[in-house]
Amino acid sequence: MCSKNGRAPAAALGYAVERIVDGSGFHTANGVAFGPDGRLYAASVLGESIFALDLATGAIETVVGPFAGESDDLVFTQAGDLIWTALLEGAVRMRTADGRMRDLATGLDGANSIALTRDANACSSARSSWARGYGRSTWPAWRRRGWWPSTPAG
Repeated sequence: MCSKNGRAPAAALGYAVERIVDGSGFHTANGVAFGPDGRLYAASVLGESIFALDLATGAIETVVGPFAGESDDLVFTQAGDLIWTALLEGAVRMRTADGRMRDLATGLDGANSIALTRDANACSSARSSWARGYGRSTWPAWRRRGWWPSTPAG
């Protein structure tokens, strides 16, 4: 395993550098989260997809492909639903545990990071600093307008 300059990457004292998987078509890994199946999910704006990585085998699966999968960050609900921000589309999307997909919200210029509240009854997304209205949380509007799908099981 070599860095761009041809030397092996150095690790901080007490840590080790380990290759988990060879280079891939992720293009970028903007946000990551572990799914209910134990795999590591990666959001990719430039790859316009959401990928799942099996850490035990190194196998990579495209879970949501272009263009719907364009994603900057992602989170899982307790029910196993996958929710992500589509930064360039200005949307928040959801793929239910049984595979159905829909937009939860649109018209959110620069929807970037995403998180669930502790009780998982509401979702919050911050805008990118380059977008109009940056730094403003958008989730209260989702709840008032009924965009939040339902209370997850658990």
